[in-house]
Amino acid sequence: ILRAVPKQRTSHSKKRKRMANKGLKDRQDLSPCPGCGRPKRAAHICRNCYGSIKQKLK
Repeated sequence: ILRAVPKQRTSHSKKRKRMANKGLKDRQDLSPCPGCGRPKRAAHICRNCYGSIKQKLK
C-alpha cells in the first residue's frame, strides 16, 4: 500500500515564492470624508464624525 507523500522536500525559497501572493492587499474602497477629510470606507460613516455625532445626541 502506497501513501500520498511528497517525493522530495519543498525548499524554503519555493515555499516563500508560493506564499508571496497571499499577503495583505491595500484597501481600494477608501475615500475622503466630506466633513473632516479623513479617509473612510465607501458607504460608511467616518469614525471621527460618528464620535462627534454621538456626543451631540447624548
